[in-house]
Amino acid sequence: MYMKDLSYEIIICSYNGEKYIHNQIESILKSSRLPSRIILSDDGSTDSTINRAINIFKSYNYRNYKVLSGPRQGIISNYLVALNYTNSNYIFLADQDDIWISNKIETFFSYINKCNLSEHIPQLYFSDAELIDDSGNHIAGSFFNYQGITPAVLSDDSIIYKNCVQGASCCINKALRDLVLSSLNQVNIKNLYMHDWWIALLAKYYGESYFIEKPTLLYRQHQNNQVGTFNKNWKLFYYFRNLRKFIANFILATKQMKELEKFNNVIPSNILKSRSERKYRYVSLLKRCIIYLFRL
Repeated sequence: MYMKDLSYEIIICSYNGEKYIHNQIESILKSSRLPSRIILSDDGSTDSTINRAINIFKSYNYRNYKVLSGPRQGIISNYLVALNYTNSNYIFLADQDDIWISNKIETFFSYINKCNLSEHIPQLYFSDAELIDDSGNHIAGSFFNYQGITPAVLSDDSIIYKNCVQGASCCINKALRDLVLSSLNQVNIKNLYMHDWWIALLAKYYGESYFIEKPTLLYRQHQNNQVGTFNKNWKLFYYFRNLRKFIANFILATKQMKELEKFNNVIPSNILKSRSERKYRYVSLLKRCIIYLFRL
């Protein structure tokens, strides 16, 4: 498949993001290869987020956008439900407060072309990110190195209790999009830890996932982050200081695993047959604790 045959859409989920959304959309519209459509799913903002987004679209004379009213059930539902409105070969996810690096699309599509997989195989591509603070100042050159995570968790069942996929860096193909949407009819979305983790699990067991080592976005850290980062050097301090949250998150990860088991029992036979070697395997309680506590 040649690069000229690759069409893509972008989903931006927003909620009271008036402070940053201008910078995010502007960084996208400065790309040399524009998306076929940008979908803004707003989850009930009470500020000027939508107006600011529309104004930046107009200032760049970009008309291929759609503003949706999100389900108002949180970030997970907002992203996953918005997938229903996409139809391009590839879909990128974007947070309202980040900034895309100018060659992000070229980097992803170059990698996709090298992989040259059948469009029928569910595919996930994700990258590293640079970290910036609330004002845009540099924090770290690598989200992965800063937090001490590795895509190696996708090589075995460790992904069940440790996610390495950052949603804002994700690109999925239409086959994975269809798989994600079909899963929503079978699982309890309230038991999913995060949308990017669920996408990563489905790509791991029923498709293919690929990590792009270079950063393709500036990942903003501020007090309103739904999901933030912490320095790996302060890992144990973070756990003890947030022990209640840690336990609650561990329980939620367990519930998510149960939803994966449930979906595995009802997944369409043609997908399960073609990806049988990736079928979910049980992880012992001891390994769950080790993976989740020490991020091994």
